[in-house]
Amino acid sequence: MQAKDAFFIDGAWVPVPGRDALAVVDPSTEQQVSAVPAGTADDVDAAVAAAGPPSPPGRSRHPPSGRLR
Repeated sequence: MQAKDAFFIDGAWVPVPGRDALAVVDPSTEQQVSAVPAGTADDVDAAVAAAGPPSPPGRSRHPPSGRLR
């Protein structure tokens, strides 16, 4: 089982030691395959800020027929 103690935000691993762990479960086997740290509102804010603005509506790089696969 892999366990993570960091979040990947803005191109870098940000350590978050001492957090409660959340189980990652494989739905086909119902076995725990990993654990990830529980995020906080500050973690979400940092990730959203790093993501930047959304794409303008109607500016997809892929035509609708390519997105419907």
